[in-house]
Parts: sequence; C-alpha cells; structure tokens
Amino acid sequence: DLLEALAVPPVLVQDGPRVRTFFKPDRVFGRPKATVRLFLWLPSATVNDDAVPSRLWLLSLTDRLTEQFYDASFAGLIFDIANTVEGLSLEFVGYSDKLVSFVEAVLQRIRDFKGPTESEFGRAMDVVRREQSSFDKQQPFTYAAYMARLTFLAPEYSIDFLRAQAKQVTVEQVVNFGNRFGSTRQQFYAQALLHGNFDQGDLAQVQRAFDSMPFGPLPREQLTRVRLAQLPAGRDSVVVAEGPNADEVNHALWVNFFSEPGPKANVLCELLCSLIQDPFFTDIRTDKQLGYIVLSQADRFGLVARLGLLVQSSVKTPDLLLEAVDDFLGRFRSMLVSMPREKLSSYKIALVERIVKTDERLDEESNRWWQEIALFQYSWRRRDEEARFVTSIDKDALLAYFDRFIGQGSGERRRLVAAVFAQGNSAAMARMNSQSEARGAIVVSDPQKYCSELPKWPLVDRSPSDSL
Repeated sequence: DLLEALAVPPVLVQDGPRVRTFFKPDRVFGRPKATVRLFLWLPSATVNDDAVPSRLWLLSLTDRLTEQFYDASFAGLIFDIANTVEGLSLEFVGYSDKLVSFVEAVLQRIRDFKGPTESEFGRAMDVVRREQSSFDKQQPFTYAAYMARLTFLAPEYSIDFLRAQAKQVTVEQVVNFGNRFGSTRQQFYAQALLHGNFDQGDLAQVQRAFDSMPFGPLPREQLTRVRLAQLPAGRDSVVVAEGPNADEVNHALWVNFFSEPGPKANVLCELLCSLIQDPFFTDIRTDKQLGYIVLSQADRFGLVARLGLLVQSSVKTPDLLLEAVDDFLGRFRSMLVSMPREKLSSYKIALVERIVKTDERLDEESNRWWQEIALFQYSWRRRDEEARFVTSIDKDALLAYFDRFIGQGSGERRRLVAAVFAQGNSAAMARMNSQSEARGAIVVSDPQKYCSELPKWPLVDRSPSDSL
C-alpha cells in the first residue's frame, strides 16, 4: 500500500561517534533515482573564526568541482554543497546506478582539495564583496527580518562582523579551513540519509566512502547548534533601526510572537495563522491601504512556534503601522469569538489536508525525513500526530492560545517588534522608542548583545527509536 510504504521511516544502520547513517530503499515511486544527504557539524569553538574563510573555501571548491564534474550533469548526476552557521551540507541526486560512484568521487575531491590558488581566492573574494555590497540594497522587510534574527538567534553573523572579517581574511586562513577535511585531528559530527533505488551493496559502498573521511569524533555538546533566545515574557522587545539604503522610501514592520515548545503549540499557531491571513491582508492592505506588502506566516525555530505579521509601507512609519496591527488583533479576537463552528471546521480540514498531503516525488519524501534527522528529532510519525492535534482543537483552545501568546497584556506573551525606518525619519524613530518604553517594552539598542544575555530554549534532542 502506497500510504503504508510512505509512512515507513528510514532505518538507522550506523550510529557511531563520528557518523549516524539512515537508510530507506524506495518502495513507492519505482524510479531509478536516489539521493544521498550528509551534514557535517562544525565545532562551536571556531564558529566565528570560520565565517568568511568557510564561505571562500566553499566558493573555490564549488568552482573546482563544477569544472571537474561538468559532464556528470548530462548524465543526470547533481551535487549541491552549502555552508551554514552550523556546518557543511552535501546533497547528491541522480540515477542510482551511477550515484554511488559519483558520491565517492566528489568526497575524494573534497579530501584532496588543498584550498584555493591566489587567483581562485581573488575570484571568491569578488563574490563575497558583491554579496556584502548587495546587502544594503535589499527590501526593508528583509532588513527587518535580519534585525529580528540577530535579536533571537545565536550564533548569527551580523553584516558588520562579516565585512570586518572579509577585510582581514587571508588565503592561508582559507587553506587551513579546508585542510580540516583531510585531517584526523579535526573533529566533526555527521548525519547522513540514503534514500531511493539503493540496495545493501550500495549502502555499504557509500558507508565506506563516509568512513574514508579522516575526521575525528566531535562530542555532541561541542556541536555548533543555532539556539533560540527566550524573549522576556509579558514585555515586548523592540528593535528600531534605520534602513541602510539612502534611496529607499519604504518602511517595514515585522511583528513576531513566540509561543512555547511542543507539537500542540505548533499546530495551534499554524491554524491561527490560517485564520488571520485573509482578514489581516484585507484590513491593512485593501481597506486601510497602509502597505503594499502585507503578509502573515507561521513557522518554527526548533520546537518553538512563531507567528509573524509583516507590513511594508511608504505611507506610514512603523510606529503607526504597529498601532494598526494592534488594533487589528484586538478586533480579530472578537471575530474569533463569533466565528461559526462550521467555518472553523473548514480551516481545520484544510490544515489537516496540508499536513498529511501525500508525497508525490522521491525528493518530497526525502525532505520530510531529512528535516527530522537534521533537527535531531526523529519524529517519524509527526504528520499523523499533528493531524490528530488539529482535529482536537476547538474554539476555546484557540482563544486560550491567542490570549496567552498574542493578546495585549498577557504575562506569557513573548513579542519581538523589528521596525525599519527609511532614512530621514529620526524624529519618528525617537518617538517609537519613547512610546515603547512608556508601555513597558524593552528597547533593544544592540540586538546581538541582547540575545547573548537572554536564556536559550533548551535543545530537546530525541533518539531515533523514540517514536518507533
């Protein structure tokens, strides 16, 4: 049965101090395709030192690999290598009869890559400079999201830090970073997923390729893990900033509400966002015409749910946009109280259908399993569990969630407001800061310092067997 086969989770086939490997042969799609994913967590001790050198190393490596494996793309073999704050991500996709050899060859090239030449280093530096230069030209709402991330995520690189490091980085630092992938003295921790038209022989061959990478084991407590700050409960945290682009006339407001960890809070947040989305757009964009970009979204940072409300406007400054958002939320609660049960049921059904939507391609199924692996959660039955939570939600539960985490005056509300003003609005910025302080909010002048001083939500890692 298709649904039963899709519900079978990957099998843990290796659980050593260096590598944890999962394997699932395809029993659904019946195509000669497969995927191999590998993530290497870097040590937290070097996370700041690695920021720009790791980017330059990756750019140089990718250029070299693209040239060396140019013909592989015509054979349906694709690789993607990316770096994040936490480490290095590798993904291989293609026809299964050639994919294993392709993985072996690319990993061998990574081990043998001695770092960029002076010319390769120069080309990579040009790319990094262009990336950093384009930062100032981004949309105000993107800058607001960036300021918010600095306030609630750690580690997170600021643009000032990256620019300062880029001015001092040397080719030797980049070479030294790359040499770690061929050194037994370097410590990493890796997780991998093999999924698709593979057999046991393919699995063994890929495992040998992983084992040939000569790094030492990195204790779990030393891994670089992005952590979410526990914003103060019962008080808003407000970040007011001036946009970096002198030619930009738009302002942006990004309002974030964080709840508590757990699947019930997550699905309540998603359902609430579904209910808010249309009336929020209609009220702010269509009726009041306060902004041309108006959206709401629900997402998760680890186990903690976030509801975000965004407005970008050229006609109102963020302090006035915040008043409009708060006015809408007050009226939305009344809408929620009077909402017919049939209407709420229709939203619940739509959310359940989205949660349990059948994977239509191999990569969709792989993405689902990999999300559980990368977060060390291994909640193999997450879709079924969350769908059951949705069906159990009634109006009282939704109102209780709103009153605890969204409503004005709640002692449990953790709200972060990121406001970006177009240049030349210093008086309005000062007004928003003073108004925020008068309401008891914390005005954040240094987001990263503020984040470093806050407690972090605990990492609640699970065992791969916990939900079996």
